[in-house]
Amino acid sequence: EGDTVTIDSLLILPIQRVPRYQLLLRELLERTEFRNHRYDELTKALDLIKATATHINETIKRQDQRRRIRELEEKFVGDTEFVSPSRYLIKEGECTKLSEGNRYKQKYYFILFNDLFLYADVPQLTSKYKVHWQSK
Repeated sequence: EGDTVTIDSLLILPIQRVPRYQLLLRELLERTEFRNHRYDELTKALDLIKATATHINETIKRQDQRRRIRELEEKFVGDTEFVSPSRYLIKEGECTKLSEGNRYKQKYYFILFNDLFLYADVPQLTSKYKVHWQSK
């Protein structure tokens, strides 16, 4: 009963092994003499595991970015589409924009992607944003 294992805890195991392999290989390399015939093999193995760790981290980061962009899409009315294979979020946040001549202030929600900039009306009556302007 107390030993129940979830699928999520099992799925993370291979990813957790990579840093352990990296530590093990680094330790082995430190304890291996340079003249040892296995030294070059250990060095190559460490380089490969470092590259694998970097690839995994970058993939996770891209997935997190796509998830965040989908979450942003859901905050907008209509068929607003932000997801694009090469698109990533740079900055977002609420800001006050002054009108021409500084006659009045209007709050907008600004979003800056690597290839798109837009701002949206802050919802007053609904919980969804509406795009006010976006770059082409």
